[in-house]
Parts: sequence; C-alpha cells; structure tokens
Amino acid sequence: MIAIFTAMKGEAAPFIDYLGLKSCGDISGIKLYSNERYLLAITGMGKINAACAVTRILTLYDDIKLAVNIGTCAGEKTGQTYLINKITDEDSSKDYYPDMLYKSPFDEICLHTSDSFKTDTCFEDSFGPFVYDMEGAAFFAASSSFLSPDKVILLKTVSDSGDPDIVTADYCKKLLAVNAASSIDFIEGIYSLLAESPYKEADILCEEYSTKLKCSEYMRNDLKQLIRFALSCNKDIKSLIESHLPVKNKEEGKKVLADVRQKLVE
Repeated sequence: MIAIFTAMKGEAAPFIDYLGLKSCGDISGIKLYSNERYLLAITGMGKINAACAVTRILTLYDDIKLAVNIGTCAGEKTGQTYLINKITDEDSSKDYYPDMLYKSPFDEICLHTSDSFKTDTCFEDSFGPFVYDMEGAAFFAASSSFLSPDKVILLKTVSDSGDPDIVTADYCKKLLAVNAASSIDFIEGIYSLLAESPYKEADILCEEYSTKLKCSEYMRNDLKQLIRFALSCNKDIKSLIESHLPVKNKEEGKKVLADVRQKLVE
C-alpha cells in the first residue's frame, strides 16, 4: 500500500478526486481516505501534527511500502512542483537526506521546515535555493523510523512567496491539481520498482544480514544501499559479508560495512 500525507484538505482534494478515494473515517482526528492501493491521511499543519499522524498511521498499517508527503510550500516560483532532495529543520538545525534513486519529471530542491510561517521573500542560503514548509522535516524523521529513506518521498508545489493568507483550500486544490497526474505516475513508478529485482532481492538480503551485523537503523539503511549497488554491478555481496562473520557487536558491524564499501569501489 502507498500512504500519502497532506497537511490540509485542500492539498488532499486533487488526489482524492484523481484516485477515486473514499472516506474511511478518522483515527485520533486524522481524516483518512482510501482505495485498494492508496491510503491518504490529512495530518493538520505543523511538525507535531505531522509527526504524530505519520507515527500513528505507520504503526497501525504495517503493509505500507511507500510514504509520500504532498503539499504546498513557500518559494520563488509559484506553481512549480519539486522533488525534495534535502531537508533542513530550521528549529533544530538538523539536516535530512532522502535517497535520490529514481528518475523524476520534477526539478529537485532543498526544503526548509519550521513551525512558524515564513513571511519574508528570501529563498536562498549559502548552499543554494530552497523552498519552505511547516511539516516536511517531521514527516521525514517520523517516516524514516519505519521505512528506509528510499521509500520516503516529498513532493512540494510552490503556493506563495511568503504570503500565507492567499493559501486557501480552493487555491491549494487548483494549484496541486495541475500536476496530480504526473505526481501519481511518478509515485506508481517508484512503487513498481520496489517490487522488482534488485530492490526486492536487496530487501531480502538486508533483512538477513542486518541482524547478523547487529545493525542500527542507520547502519541498516547503509547496508541496503551497499547491497543494491552490488547487485546492480553483479558483485558477490554475500561472500563479501560472509567472510567477516560472525561479529560480536554493532562496532564490529560498522567495520564490516566500511570494509565491504571499500571492496565494492575497488
């Protein structure tokens, strides 16, 4: 199943219509819409609402394979839809990096997130241009506790350049409806890839070796990327790992991952 999270009903409306989703009640105030393939949740605005909603839904629905945050943001180019390749939480100064493994019809950009509305028109820092919202960082952090980073996607459409008063429900619906079809096509493409080799085989191998290597969640994601790279290059990742087993603890597991990485790039 694919889970779509939006902050507001206006952002959800184009996708409810396009996918033919039906209301299926609410959980702890989170309004839900679904069909056989999709579950859409309206989280409410702000980081706390986003984090709570994502955690609640991904805990209850263990068949979700892909989590997508779709919504509006502040930025320079009104109407432009972006795939987010980096997230900066302005309140904590923490950065997050979604895995950019898929060919996208959308330009990529950094997203800044804060619990406050952005009311100035500065959308560039020392690293380059960015867009701004109030949920993205919390969505990614919460989703990454359940899914690997390649299964967490953020698509943001610029609604304003620091004037939140114009962002009404009807305005959001019309704005996001323009790219609803291309957004769903992109999401479907990712979902299909996840079921194919080497992705499926990598998931199986990762489950096996993450336990043997005493992996933390961060190490597990690193391991999965190494396995995918090895499979795509027809390299024997199993022999590389097996030659280091058994390991006694997480620190030894980290050394194995570093050695495997070095051998893969030789």
